[in-house]
This record gives sequence, structure tokens and C-alpha cells, in this order.
Amino acid sequence: MLEDPSTRVVTAFVEGFKDIGKFRRAADIAIEKRKPMIVLKVGRSDLGKQAAASHTAHLTGSDSAYEALFKQKGVIRAIDSDELFDMTKIFSYGKLPKGNGIAILTSSGGTGSLTADLCGDLGLVLPELTGPTLDHLLSIKGLLTFGTLANPVDIRGQGMGIIKEVLPPILQDDRFSVVLLCLAFSTVGPGLAQRIGPDIIELSKTTDKPIIVLWIGRKKKEGLAGRECGFELLERNGIPVFDKPLTCLRAIKALMDWTHFQEKRMEVRLPEVTTAKEIEEEALKILVNRKGPFNEFESKKLISLFGIPITREDLATSAEEAKKIARKIGYPVVLKQCLTTSPIKRMQGLLL
Repeated sequence: MLEDPSTRVVTAFVEGFKDIGKFRRAADIAIEKRKPMIVLKVGRSDLGKQAAASHTAHLTGSDSAYEALFKQKGVIRAIDSDELFDMTKIFSYGKLPKGNGIAILTSSGGTGSLTADLCGDLGLVLPELTGPTLDHLLSIKGLLTFGTLANPVDIRGQGMGIIKEVLPPILQDDRFSVVLLCLAFSTVGPGLAQRIGPDIIELSKTTDKPIIVLWIGRKKKEGLAGRECGFELLERNGIPVFDKPLTCLRAIKALMDWTHFQEKRMEVRLPEVTTAKEIEEEALKILVNRKGPFNEFESKKLISLFGIPITREDLATSAEEAKKIARKIGYPVVLKQCLTTSPIKRMQGLLL
């Protein structure tokens, strides 16, 4: 499936692995192919383990070990079947964020407050509206703003009616990598539901940023054709639509976490060394004029030339330098003090 060019996302429902080595190799292929792998692994609790054992006589294994492996390999973990499908949906449309800022535009102040709370719970970032973006929005005559706007941006139903004017300045602001539209009205029938779909689709074609819709409202067609349902119109045109705030935001977090994982992996990737001569040249840079034993940092750098995986790390000689390295590697990090052999000398470095 991972090797299939037409496959964008691979999902799995798993009770246990007979050969964890095979799964590791599959996860490595997913990393190289830059294809997300989403797994619903049951047996997180003692009760779940008992249920799996009674169902298939399959031992589920240590959940903490699986959790660590998934994080190491960038595997996205779903907690239930609804989340499995919702996460698959958001990845299958193909657009990935290029940062961590989210702009939320909502037709309901209450929904805006709810999504802001959930963003705080999940560690998602909502940058403030400032500068030209804020000035542009405040200048739109059809927008009822009462002289101020924040993020989430409460543009009310009137703002959704003129979304083609409201959304462009948000899309042009580099601080926002994902735009979430929260709609709190019916998805079917004449009026706003039918008008807003084509507007969102048109705007989506002008940007490489993911536009995601949280549409809380009546979805029963009541005899209407699919083309008259805003919900279905958006999904047919590649815009993911959700109807539950928490699952929507957890899917967005998964999208951002996976993208961040891929970016960090590219940043810390060692220079391509493929031939014996190149390996020798790189090794000599470390070995030449060497006196005394290697420290841990130097040893790892050397063995990594021969394809032995090492931790993402760097050497700092001050607290400020350590902070910069930690931000580059990506949190969480572990800090290790590298001391000299003499107890009276100061600390030489910090290994992250």
C-alpha cells in the first residue's frame, strides 16, 4: 500500500503485532515516502487487553512500548474508529501546513470560545490578529465587528455571507498555516448553505494552505439533491468537513504534528554519504589529529557515518546555545551535562 503511488494515507486497526520488526520496516517506508500511517491500536488499558485476548487469543503487548515506537516513527495514533476516519479524511485531501498557526473564523461567538478552549487543551497555537490583516478586516463594511477582532475571528453570519472578502487577508498572512471555518447554521436548503460552498471552494483553489470546515448544523436532506447540500459539495471538492469540534481539532493537531515530524527529520538528516571514499573522508575529519579517547558526542558522530542510527543531538557550550539547539531539534528534549575529567573544572558542554 505504501509503495502504491495512488495511495495517500494508510490506516490500520490493530490488536497486536506478531512481528514488530516488520511493522518498524513498514513505518520506515512510510517516512521515506512521506505518507502518513494512522493506527488504531487497541489494548491501551487492562480491560482492552483482556477483551483482545478473549476475542482472538492475541496478546496486545505493552502499550507504553507501542506508544514510544509510534512517536519515534511518526505513526499517528487514533483513539477510536471515528477519529481514525476523521484523521484519514484530513490527510487524504493532500494539503499540509507550513507552520503551526491556526486562524479560526466563526459565525458563532460561542463556537469560537469552545474551539479556543479545545486549542488550549491540545496545545494548538492561535496567533493574534495584527497589522495589515487586522486593518483590512476592520475596513470591510459588511462585517459587524464592533471595532475589534481577535482570533477566533467572530465574523457572524454576515461575515460568512461575504467570505470572499473576509478570507483572503487571512490566507495571505504567513502567521496562519491552517484556516478553520466554523459554521453554525444548517448545511442544507436554500440560502447561506448553498451560497457559501462555492465561495469556499473557489478560495481554496487560490491557496496551498489547508482550509478546514467545522459545520455544526442540520444535515438531513429532506428530499434535496446532493448538489443542494453545502456539506457534500465541499467534500466532493476536496475540503474536509467535520461536525464535532473535538474530533476536528484533534485531526488538525495530528496533521500539524505529522508535518512537524517530517520537517524535523529533514532538518537533522546527516549529509548524504554513500561511497566508501566519502565515508573515509568524513571519518578522517573526526579522526585527524585526535588525542585521547572520544567523548559520547564524537563517538556517535563517527558511527553514524556507517548507517548506525543515533539520537538527534548537538553540543552546546552555553545555556543560550542549548536553547537554540533545543528549538531546532524540537521539544521534548533531554539535556546531558558533559563534564571534564577534572572535578575542579567547569562544565564543558551540554549534549541535547
